[in-house]
Amino acid sequence: MTSPVFVLSTGRCGTLALQRVLQRSHQIEAFHRYRGRKAKYRNDMSFVLEQNYAYYHVLKSPDNSATQRWFVVRNLRRCRSALIRRLQREGKGFVEFNHEFSPFGPLLAEAFPEAKFVHLVRNPRSVVSSFMQKFVPTPMSLPAFMGTRYSIVGQYVLRYGRIERLAKLAPSSVRDFVSSHRFDTHLHPFEWVNGKWQENQEMSPFEKTCWYWNEINWLIIEFFQQLTEVRKHRIYFEEIFEPAPNEAQQMFLDFVGVDDLSVEELAAFFQSKVNVKQARNPFPSPKEWDEGMVRVMNRYCQRTMQQLGYS
Repeated sequence: MTSPVFVLSTGRCGTLALQRVLQRSHQIEAFHRYRGRKAKYRNDMSFVLEQNYAYYHVLKSPDNSATQRWFVVRNLRRCRSALIRRLQREGKGFVEFNHEFSPFGPLLAEAFPEAKFVHLVRNPRSVVSSFMQKFVPTPMSLPAFMGTRYSIVGQYVLRYGRIERLAKLAPSSVRDFVSSHRFDTHLHPFEWVNGKWQENQEMSPFEKTCWYWNEINWLIIEFFQQLTEVRKHRIYFEEIFEPAPNEAQQMFLDFVGVDDLSVEELAAFFQSKVNVKQARNPFPSPKEWDEGMVRVMNRYCQRTMQQLGYS
């Protein structure tokens, strides 16, 4: 039986390109974000299973509530297990590149004990610049989309980052936390102050984006320390997207269980860029950053950059 594979990243790391090239394989189904008709949470689980709730009230909770953890793990299992089982019956593997799963890493491992995980990492300077260019940070204060989204079953409504209606069976702690904060599809910088999580209102969009890169990647680093070698694999954007065949590409194909694609096909596909959009908010390239921006990047990301080999 083929193990499901979840690719964890910050986003802006080439997940869409990898998903599209893997779709050429007949051995797996690769999803960027699963939006099929039978998806339990159609729009990337942005409704009850908010990343911020799971991250702060489960993974980083001082109380470490078993009930809250069970609630998140159960719903993670429910939202993908039927799809994974169907593909396994068809003799295919499941690979998902949804970076919004990243803050759930340790909980995904509990929901799917047989799953394998890929850490896709990219230089933080490139990721931060990409986020700052793609999204208009002022009204959103974080690099994330906002707007109105509806689930396939109509249970939840997310308007401008807020959940307005929640499942009746959700614990009161979920309802209270989610309804009292502005949420979107990215992790927010909260601090534990006076016995509760509070959002840091003083951080600039640039600071928050640096914080986000660091927080997600450090979470994955710590999560990978808990996994056996056969369940984890780390790939670097700078290696996997080389327009020439290389060992990193072959190791990735082997890990996800694909042998009907060659590294030559991957390299040829990567000669053309995918998911490149006109910048909404012109932002200087890393080579043009001033000293203050470099200091901010180092303050938030230096430890993780060193751990991952970025000087």
